[in-house]
Amino acid sequence: MQADANAPPYGAVIEAFRENTGRGNVATVVLWQGCMRTGDNFVTGSTHGKIKQILLSDETRALMTQASPGVPVQIMGLNKLPEPGDDFIILDEEEVAVI
Repeated sequence: MQADANAPPYGAVIEAFRENTGRGNVATVVLWQGCMRTGDNFVTGSTHGKIKQILLSDETRALMTQASPGVPVQIMGLNKLPEPGDDFIILDEEEVAVI
């Protein structure tokens, strides 16, 4: 089974927590299809935001500008904490105007 990196970005929240080191609300997400980039707008459960930073979710915690399907990453830019298992959807500019 292969993920389509060109499809509309869609995935799920694995975990979410508040970090007191100035990063604020952090969610670990994995995409099932599509790619997300820093600056993308998203919605997950009752939470929304704009991705401010993407970090690889491993011991290196490398800073990334985009994430591909199947790679767990941590994102910053959430207005509140989502629930694990919530769907994670990247919005295009037209959808953001409706919110």
